[in-house]
Amino acid sequence: MSITIRSSSQEALKDPALLRKELDAGHVIELTDIGAVLTRLEDIHALSDQLAEEELLEHMASFRTDATGVDNTIWVSPKGRTRHTARI
Repeated sequence: MSITIRSSSQEALKDPALLRKELDAGHVIELTDIGAVLTRLEDIHALSDQLAEEELLEHMASFRTDATGVDNTIWVSPKGRTRHTARI
């Protein structure tokens, strides 16, 4: 669960230990006076991967047994903008 904490940059930087504690807890900090958002890098990567996976669903193709001769359906997706390789 993500909690957004709205603060000014001056308030957030007054206590760096508290700022770090909030970020480590997975909270998102919005610095309202400068229009910036602070969050953990791994949260940004996770969101990026999720969005890329959703985009790939539009480009994914499936091939059934009658087309391939294989007993299972084969799904093929291009690499797209994800951090993994193409998948079969």
